[in-house]
Amino acid sequence: MRLAKAWLCGMAVVLLLAVPALAAHKGREGGEANAGQERAHKEGKPQKAREGREGAKGEYTVMATECGLSDDQKAQLDAAVSAKKEAVAAWEKANADKMKEIKDRIAKARQSGAAEDERKPMADELKALTDQRKAIETEHDANIMAVLTPEQRQAWEAHKLARSLAGKYKSLALTDDQNARIRELCAAALAAPAAPAEGEGEEAGHKRGNVSKNIAKQIEEQVLTDDQRARMKEKSEKSPAEKKPKAGRKEREGEEGEELPEIDNPPQL
Repeated sequence: MRLAKAWLCGMAVVLLLAVPALAAHKGREGGEANAGQERAHKEGKPQKAREGREGAKGEYTVMATECGLSDDQKAQLDAAVSAKKEAVAAWEKANADKMKEIKDRIAKARQSGAAEDERKPMADELKALTDQRKAIETEHDANIMAVLTPEQRQAWEAHKLARSLAGKYKSLALTDDQNARIRELCAAALAAPAAPAEGEGEEAGHKRGNVSKNIAKQIEEQVLTDDQRARMKEKSEKSPAEKKPKAGRKEREGEEGEELPEIDNPPQL
């Protein structure tokens, strides 16, 4: 009996010592987690921003792989990409306060019910600033593309075209062979004499649109299976009532009046 009492007393002592230690361990874990969140907040590195930067970095990694860049070209690409990021960051630092001030004036004008012609000069002022950023991005994008040879640029354009078309057929679960065939069609279309030239502008965009339509037709005729074609047809014939219209920017923001220039998206190649 005395032995049993001694054993129970020993267990009680062990439990009394273990509980504070366990509580302290949990407290340290919670403190470390909170400290990590606080550091991320102070450093201005929310999850979305980190993902955006990783995505942009990944784009250039894909370019190096798809275009078969040499080590020297990879070094040049890294330098060109870094120069672009630094130039854009410098522009944002120099113009952040001015951008905010103009946006605040536009918001106040809307709230006060100012007419659109009264708000237009402010919108034009904002657009002029964003055009400066776009010009910086365009200049550096040209430097990035200058790293590639003409053949590599064509391979990159073919990759981007194939990637944009792949979204249309995502629900069909294309095989690797089908995806490879789509890339071949894109490369052939861009290598053709009538292929659209690189660059921006309405004419270039119109030509690229026509090329995409022609390739889409070839894909549906030459690449898809009968079952996949039937599913595509069923999807295209879906009644308008079943389709959910995409909300425009004004509807998403619940605002009326002029649209503000978009500058929050990360620069794209």
